[in-house]
Amino acid sequence: MITLLVLVSLICTGTQDGTRPDDGVSLCGPQNLRLTSSAQTILSAWEDDPSCSAVNDMLVYELVVLRADKQVHHEEVAVTPDQIGSTHFWNWTSHLALECVSHSVRLSSRYKNHASPLKLEETLPGKENSAEPEVYPRDRIIKVGSNVTFCCVLPAGQTFERMYVTGYSTNVDATKISNRTYALTVHLTQTTSVICTNTHRVIRIFGVKPEIWNQSPVTGQQCAGASPGRCSQKVGVNASETTWTLTAQNELGTVELSERADLTRRVYMFAPEGVTASTVNARNVSLEWSWTVKRYNNLNITARTLELALLLPF
Repeated sequence: MITLLVLVSLICTGTQDGTRPDDGVSLCGPQNLRLTSSAQTILSAWEDDPSCSAVNDMLVYELVVLRADKQVHHEEVAVTPDQIGSTHFWNWTSHLALECVSHSVRLSSRYKNHASPLKLEETLPGKENSAEPEVYPRDRIIKVGSNVTFCCVLPAGQTFERMYVTGYSTNVDATKISNRTYALTVHLTQTTSVICTNTHRVIRIFGVKPEIWNQSPVTGQQCAGASPGRCSQKVGVNASETTWTLTAQNELGTVELSERADLTRRVYMFAPEGVTASTVNARNVSLEWSWTVKRYNNLNITARTLELALLLPF
């Protein structure tokens, strides 16, 4: 009888000394997981289960990203007690376009080394049900010098033959992502086409667009008829300093060049007309000329003459 009582006592003690958290937070975990996307970034948001209100220490959320049912990323988000009850956000950017294949996010939590039984999973579907072959990313500006992964998505029942990028080595093999999706990573050095070839269709997309001249933020004037590296405008000349700003812009960024100057001191003049020597002496000469542009008469001009001397031997 004494032996039985001791055994029962040990069993009860073992249960009470376990590592489970207090009963008030044993079910603490995530709820209402939502996924959206922007370009190649997965945007996630979720809330805490009401039982998490009793949390008085760090709560850790674990997020796992799966692509075609294979884990490709794992990350933890720590939530402090004062953040409990608010909406939590987490973003992740994929090197592969989200249209290429379905991406899932699996969310769970851990409190004081105890894993919650609450687990959530949501999926962002890819474009894997297309009736025709597709190449992604598309309609996107990609900066030259970037490493970019393109994918080819085939319709059901079609066989993949090859995928290549024009102007680049053809020795790079495409990687199989799923039964319908193949990917190819290249280092872009020029505008190019990505070609996914099978028995029915060839698809092309372009990596970058040329630069676009934009209006100046100072004058607001369009640089009409601009060519690469050159922009010109006709303006009135006033005797005061003016700041000139040239803005070159495309969807990848903006470059500005500024110059402050008094244009009356930066004049490239036309040559004068009717230059004559009205008076010629042994040591000086008087010159006369006329300007083709009348406004030159209003400029403070310093004239320079080239003196030629003929040296004769004595």
